[in-house]
Amino acid sequence: MLSILKEMIPSWSELLSDSSFDESKLVIQPMTGGITNVVYLLQYGDNDRLIVRLYGCSTELFINRDVENIIFSSLSKQNRAPTYYGIFNNGRIEGYISARALTPELMYEASIYPRIATALGLFHSQHIDELDRATVLLWDKINSFFTIALDVMATNSALRERAASYNINLANMQAEMDHMVKRISNLSEYIKSRGKGTDAYEAGAAFALDISLCHNDLLCGNILLDKSIPTPDSSAAPTEIQTDGITLIDFEYTGYNYRGFDIANHFCEYSGFDFDIKNKFPSKSSRVDFIRYYLKACASSALVVQECDSFYEGFDDILCYFALASHLYWGTWAIAQAGVSSIDFDYLFYGKQRYEGFEHHKTLFLLDKFDFL
Repeated sequence: MLSILKEMIPSWSELLSDSSFDESKLVIQPMTGGITNVVYLLQYGDNDRLIVRLYGCSTELFINRDVENIIFSSLSKQNRAPTYYGIFNNGRIEGYISARALTPELMYEASIYPRIATALGLFHSQHIDELDRATVLLWDKINSFFTIALDVMATNSALRERAASYNINLANMQAEMDHMVKRISNLSEYIKSRGKGTDAYEAGAAFALDISLCHNDLLCGNILLDKSIPTPDSSAAPTEIQTDGITLIDFEYTGYNYRGFDIANHFCEYSGFDFDIKNKFPSKSSRVDFIRYYLKACASSALVVQECDSFYEGFDDILCYFALASHLYWGTWAIAQAGVSSIDFDYLFYGKQRYEGFEHHKTLFLLDKFDFL
């Protein structure tokens, strides 16, 4: 590891070449919270702290590391990500940010979610020139997860039996995804055909269907709050709303996608890994409030924003429909991971929970105003 630091980072090259360097004083601290990679914090005296990320077993099946590093490097140059130092054989070295990761409960605190909404609106306004904006990653990603999951089930009898006990049916979920793909495609074409005749509701729907640079994995551990900001006290009197102090990290699943998916996916993460989705998915009033802050940060968008209830309703209806896609995405991902990951996490049970979340939200988020399509 020291030879890699010496080769990649000039300041550490000088430090390691100094005769006074004492390796026993080098602090290597494991960091918790991730279920894909192994992450360490490196610190030596007052020198810049570093994050060393070691990629998890078989993660290349799920993540395009070349694309990830292009995105990370570009966002770092735009000051939208930690310092990017570079990659080595099975990992990456990043700068450390003096901040703390949120918890699921903090994400929906009144003093925190406006900051997240603003940060996400700004993130969606970024562009990565090296990527094709016309390529939406969502459906291809889910299909790739299905391919791995089906292979896992075909070759691992113990996992197959356990999945059966959970009533996991991959064929049924593939059919559900095919239906979603067709419906979103038809809806996008319909709204596009409406052109200037689009009403406020359809304009809101169009905004949620717009393709932008999306994070696609905004769970609490990937949202950092500046340490200068005190931990919110839910019992304290309300204060003036602030919208700064948030940094988004970890861009393994980042790419061009539907705005509505990214926000819906974030709302699903209010449930954490315990996944109490029935009680933790935000109410409509909370979702619309988040959307208001989000849209303020998207003010430079070429799309028309109409500050009225119909616009917010159209945006919210599409957003909620994408919650179903979030469940398919991470449910299938988890089932695939159950057969290949060496990390100590019950992926199959989490996949079961996400598929149950799909069935729950399927009865609530119907897009009934577009039933004619």
